[in-house]
Formats: sequence, structure tokens, C-alpha cells
Amino acid sequence: MLFPVWGYVHGSGAARGFAAITHVLAFVVPLLFLVGLIGLYARYEGQLRWLGHTGFVLGFLGSAWGAVHGAVDITPWYEYVMGRGWPSLLLAWLPPLLAGLTLVGISVIGMKRFREGAPPLVTGALGWAYYFTDAGSVAETRPGHVVLGVLFSLGWMIMGYALWPRGGQARRPGGGRGLTVRRSLQ
Repeated sequence: MLFPVWGYVHGSGAARGFAAITHVLAFVVPLLFLVGLIGLYARYEGQLRWLGHTGFVLGFLGSAWGAVHGAVDITPWYEYVMGRGWPSLLLAWLPPLLAGLTLVGISVIGMKRFREGAPPLVTGALGWAYYFTDAGSVAETRPGHVVLGVLFSLGWMIMGYALWPRGGQARRPGGGRGLTVRRSLQ
């Protein structure tokens, strides 16, 4: 839920009073997205095809770039890119993360695991809707943007809950150590 808190503090007039918190969240939130992706990758390690691997690479790059963007002042990069006439999208970290989540969800659903693939796919779709309703974008709407930001965050929470080991040693469907619980036959 730090993502919508960061959005509120950063996007409102409150940012002046919370500058330090804004800077910390600008680093921590993308870093936590990276940690979540690492957990998701550990869950599907060795089971994915090229689409899933591409999704994880995009997600890792996007969230890592977001953490760097939050930790370092990249204003000179923006000025350089904008001065050359390149789109500022080249410096955005959220689109690669969202594209990665979407591809991972599609890949897992392609493995005939709809219940496991739906959370990353839906979270990615909610993230895209959030991105395109931001100020200055095609479908700008502040109330919708706020609601979509909260839903995007809830999607990450659902994925985290699904990955959280329950009942002692968690096992992967193949029998190795992993992040899912093996159901016993009764």
C-alpha cells in the first residue's frame, strides 16, 4: 500500500511538507516491486517459456530503473533526452514493469494455470489503466487514477499472499522446495 501513499504525497500539495518521505518512497516502492518479482520468478523458475522470461526481464529492468530513478537525481538525463527530441517514455520505469507483469500473466495462463496467472495479468492491466489515467495522459481522470492506483497495489498484495508459504515447508508442484503448498489427497 506504499504505492498509493507515495502517489498521494507526491501528487498533492502535501509534497512540500513530506519531501524526505517522498524521496524515500520513490526508492523503496520500485525496490519492493523488484523483490516481489524475484519471489514470483522463484515460483516459476524452470517452468517458463520465452514469453515469461521476457516479461521478467522487462519487469526487473523497469523496477530496477525505478529504484535508481528514486535514488539518484536524473534531471540531466531528462534534459538530454528531451533536448534530442526523444520521447520521455524512454526514461519511464513503470511501462516496462507493467509490460513485464502482463507478459508473465499471459505466460502462466498459457501453462494452463489460470488461477496463478490471473493476478499478474490483472495487476498489469490495472497498472496500465493507472498509467494512462495520470495527469497529462490520454485518459486523464484524477478520481479514476487514484482508484486504479489502489487496485494496482491490491494486486501486488494478492500476488504476495499467493506466494507466501503456508504451513511450514512449502513445496513446488514438481516436489522441490518452492513457494506453493502441496495439497494432500484425502
